[in-house]
Amino acid sequence: MSLHRMRQLAAILMSCSLASPVFAQEPPNLIFILTDDMGLEAIQWAGDEGQRSELIYTKNLNAMSQQGVSFRRCRVNPNCSPTRACLMTGRSALDNGVVGVLGRYNPLDDAGNPCESTALSGAPAWVTNRLALQTQERTIAEVLKQMGYYTILIDKWHLGYDEGYPVSEGRELLPYTQGFDVFVDWMDDICDGYDDPEHYFYADHHMLRAMQAARDAVNNRPNPTTTPYALFFHTITPHKRHSDGTSGWWEIDDTSLLDETSEYGDTKEERFAQNVEALDTALLRELLRTGGDRLQVLDPETAEYQSQSNTIVFFLGDNGIDEILNSKAKNTLYEGGIRVPLFVMGEGITGTPYQDTLDDRQISHVDIYDTICDIVGATTERDNPNGAFPRRGESFAYNIGYSQIEETRDITVCSLGNADTGDQCRPN
Repeated sequence: MSLHRMRQLAAILMSCSLASPVFAQEPPNLIFILTDDMGLEAIQWAGDEGQRSELIYTKNLNAMSQQGVSFRRCRVNPNCSPTRACLMTGRSALDNGVVGVLGRYNPLDDAGNPCESTALSGAPAWVTNRLALQTQERTIAEVLKQMGYYTILIDKWHLGYDEGYPVSEGRELLPYTQGFDVFVDWMDDICDGYDDPEHYFYADHHMLRAMQAARDAVNNRPNPTTTPYALFFHTITPHKRHSDGTSGWWEIDDTSLLDETSEYGDTKEERFAQNVEALDTALLRELLRTGGDRLQVLDPETAEYQSQSNTIVFFLGDNGIDEILNSKAKNTLYEGGIRVPLFVMGEGITGTPYQDTLDDRQISHVDIYDTICDIVGATTERDNPNGAFPRRGESFAYNIGYSQIEETRDITVCSLGNADTGDQCRPN
């Protein structure tokens, strides 16, 4: 009998009060913040092991992490799409088939659009679809929706789009067919929505529009007083954009988002640091703080958690920083490519305010799925009803105070693949 199955049987034998969380209020809202190309160098609290860039300032993320549990041994895949597929499915990239980066199929191949991804551009739609996350996968969004959550994905899906099918089949955008009630796409709904084209070339305009979309989706959900929400805020920041002739990272137009880095120049390292600090500031000021139409999670001055929000916040990077900044980071299987910041804070999370709770348990990105299931009480998901589609996760709910069962892992598995379609893309 496998160790995982033995743990399942142990959980069944325990009383229901131990197997399922007991919420002080209603089931907690969930906010999952996934940043793009933000490895350990890009957050201050990772500096204890010499990983942090001395140019980086993340005071709000620091304050948030200090109120929860920060995991120093979290590993993901070294590039974007595979990590996201693993988070959605609880299955490795080698299991779910998303082994390389997927661009959105664009028959016009508009190279002049700085928001457009050119990966696989020009490939037939059916080729891109075959490389996408397949619809038989049961995503964590589908689980949460079945549990009564209103599910929202903002900015970056990057797992295929099922282009080329008629709208009548309902397959034109995969997020809607894989558990999401709302999807605000980073290209169609954010990049292409500017009245002033000049705003394309300021990183903060995109980020702030994405945060506004997130607030609107949460605040306008049906029956907001009784319906919990799960917001997957998958921001493209601080990923570099098409080069503006200097560094590859766009400028920050609203300098009020910059405190420590406002006097930086135009080197690639300085621009990257400005993008990181702008995100850090905006997460508190524009998304999570109390007041106005914000999400009422954090005090606007101290970033202290507000318990009346009944919200749990996950923060995770999708891979290491860009290879332009570190040749042993993104797109490599070195630690710089796969080891990323992860912290969890908010309702019921173990931790003393402003006293670091650092956890050295090994975490894999495939563990997020089962952890969320434990938090919301979706215990039947442990049985993995898909059978032939095994998940690989080991929940870390115990480590954050949401389970009586401690799970551990000896290894993490990360892979680096290629989504090259080869001869399939050649004309007949």
